[in-house]
Amino acid sequence: MNAKRFYIPLALMLALGMLLSACGSPYPDEVTDLPLGPQEYDDIKYRSEVNIDAAQILILESYPVQVRLTVQGNTHNACYSLRAVVNDPDPENRILVEMYTMVPPDVGCVRVPEPFNVSIAIDMEGQPNGDYSVWLNDEWVGEFSYPG
Repeated sequence: MNAKRFYIPLALMLALGMLLSACGSPYPDEVTDLPLGPQEYDDIKYRSEVNIDAAQILILESYPVQVRLTVQGNTHNACYSLRAVVNDPDPENRILVEMYTMVPPDVGCVRVPEPFNVSIAIDMEGQPNGDYSVWLNDEWVGEFSYPG
């Protein structure tokens, strides 16, 4: 009888702990900088899409003003390498950002989503003052005024 009094609360506490741990964010806590553009050996890899869950523009209070795009999402597995290309503003002051993954050929990886939390620099050096919009993979992210 005393064993039941001990094991039932213990089992409930373990179940509650597992339930609460499942409520955390699937993304890494640390934001990493993402290198821009193609990297070495990308010419022998295949380009693939990336799953984007959230994106936001950050304006850093610095001189000169720094603009960053933070993106959360996941790749199809750990073998996929993230890439980003930030294009110069077009005549309508739209900054188009392409984000994708590169996949090595003939590599077998378990298809388990690999979450990421990255920061992409948007270089505004030499750009005129004005209002700009940021688009990530043809989806509107937001707007900002430069120099801020």
